[in-house]
Amino acid sequence: MKKLVSVMSIFALTLGIFSQSIFAEETRSVSKISQAHIAELKHSFNELGIDEKTQNTLIKKLESGQILDSMKEENIQKTINKRSFNIEKGLDQSEVVTFADGSKIKYGVRPVNSGIKSVAPGSYTVESYWATGTVNYSYYNDYTIVKGINNDFISKAYNPTVAVIGGTFTTPTVTIHRAKETSSKYAYSQMDFTYTFSLPLPPVSATAKLYFNVGNDDYDTTLSLSDTK
Repeated sequence: MKKLVSVMSIFALTLGIFSQSIFAEETRSVSKISQAHIAELKHSFNELGIDEKTQNTLIKKLESGQILDSMKEENIQKTINKRSFNIEKGLDQSEVVTFADGSKIKYGVRPVNSGIKSVAPGSYTVESYWATGTVNYSYYNDYTIVKGINNDFISKAYNPTVAVIGGTFTTPTVTIHRAKETSSKYAYSQMDFTYTFSLPLPPVSATAKLYFNVGNDDYDTTLSLSDTK
């Protein structure tokens, strides 16, 4: 986590936003999505900045039994490799990736503390998040940057939030696996859950994980465990 303007600065995203394994093949069978789910999808797509025409196309794609490009693991991997965050831009950062079918992934980190714009010695609360419009999730971390070597720590990981439109998910868990950084390892916490997205048939099942690392007077959010300095 070097403070450089580079793709590795804040987000070292390597799948695990998503550690996703899809256990279903696409099918071309047609099934109608309920009006309630359509309304939820459109609201979620609006949040991602997807226009109405594209929203309708994406919903028809789901009704035909296909998953969206934003849900495909190979595209998630490309998103991770494309990351372009850097600490010099401050704490409130996000990126939106648009795929060929018009679906999107938005991911980022934002300060919960009002007015916090940059990382410096002190205590902070941040929310890490990932959203595809069909599956959205996030969680909070309280952490402290202590000036000096190997002093930074996470004091609390909490408030996991998950939305799976047209599906189910297990109760998300958050765990602090290493509260304080060491000379060779970052402090880190983890959020994880499993879900089933049932709008296309057969259903798509996956495991989602999100990690938060602190150390070297810096922090990052990753989609797979990457706690070695």
